[in-house]
Amino acid sequence: MNTKYVLYDELKIFYKIDKYETYPPHEDSFLMTEYLGNIVIGKKVLDMGCGSGIQGIISKKYGSNYITFADIDRDALVISKYNYTYNFVDSSVTLNSLKEYTLENAEFILTDLFRNINKKYDLILFNPPYLPAAGDEDEKSKLWTAGGKTGNEIIDNFLSDAYKYLNNNGCILLLVSSLSNPPYILSKYSKLYKFKVVKKLKLFFEELILIELFPKF
Repeated sequence: MNTKYVLYDELKIFYKIDKYETYPPHEDSFLMTEYLGNIVIGKKVLDMGCGSGIQGIISKKYGSNYITFADIDRDALVISKYNYTYNFVDSSVTLNSLKEYTLENAEFILTDLFRNINKKYDLILFNPPYLPAAGDEDEKSKLWTAGGKTGNEIIDNFLSDAYKYLNNNGCILLLVSSLSNPPYILSKYSKLYKFKVVKKLKLFFEELILIELFPKF
């Protein structure tokens, strides 16, 4: 197979397998994964916009008891299932044999945000596309990185519904960028959620901010 992957926390996370390709884990991915060990044990997790599945894979390693991998891109779901199977079930899995594996504590759902989600979760993870769209991007790159004209439309749509899919005492872990006007988002949803900034990372052209959100009811 023609593959590309990263080694992270003693796991192999593929992001390209033959014709299938998804967002390669970057600093934003790692900022979230570094925090997951503190909060996932025993929890039912939704990895929204899963991409390679790195957040769900790390959640599994640190004790999540059930994970839903959800994405609008079929490639992401194939790769996420491959990564889960490779790291936790059978490292000899191939693309041809992947469909033969039934995973008891994981599911993979093709969906536009919550459209095809019908469960509730203890923890929802979302590392969204958060950059303002650029006119010269190819479609794949837009799918991975563009959050709309201003960069926060997808985050906006996500937060308008996310609280409906949380169990009692459930929370959301959301990554935002200084380029997508986080004060606007925090202000707009201040009546629905309590916010807690848990990590920040300053990069050359932006600051990444990891936020925990708790419904106010």
